[in-house]
Amino acid sequence: MLGRIVAGTVSLSQIERPPAPPSSEDQFLSWALRPRFLNNQTHYLQTMTQALEITRLSPPDRLRAAEVFDQEAHRPSTDPNVTLAELLSGYSLARLVEAFQRWQAALACAQAGSAVELYRLAHGDWPIKLEQLVPTYLLSVPQDSFGGGPLLYRRLPDGVVVYSVGGDGRDDGGDIGSVLLPKSRKDYGFRLWDPNHRRRPPSD
Repeated sequence: MLGRIVAGTVSLSQIERPPAPPSSEDQFLSWALRPRFLNNQTHYLQTMTQALEITRLSPPDRLRAAEVFDQEAHRPSTDPNVTLAELLSGYSLARLVEAFQRWQAALACAQAGSAVELYRLAHGDWPIKLEQLVPTYLLSVPQDSFGGGPLLYRRLPDGVVVYSVGGDGRDDGGDIGSVLLPKSRKDYGFRLWDPNHRRRPPSD
């Protein structure tokens, strides 16, 4: 949109809802403001390029860099020539990155958890460690999208849990929170119960 305004193929009235036919005054205003839109376009492209480079970092570095990016991007600017670009990039990159990695972790834990259950069905007991699933049930142990290493695995009194350390990067011992709750600071994971603990009503 900014590029078309700068090129003169779109006038200000045409980006309204509903679009209005361009008047001579509107065409003049679009021409007069074209340098300012060019500044906004340049600033916006630079900001988006920086965001794209952050998404290419390793998972732990990616989230930290996104948080720093948000602090810089949302700092009020005194330059009126980039106001529109700042409005267009006013989202939280850290929230997007965290949500993406959270769902990556959920999928990886579900994949590993399914392999753990297949192992139990074949061997009559849970594996001691996730490496026992390779290569029969998994090609490799899935990586933790937050921890920068393989997913974690723990035997519990009534089953097992496959989990990621979550957004805080801290191992809470498989105390898993809901992947649907972005503010949950617990681990994310996939829980499996021993057969004799299944289909029981939840305890109070």
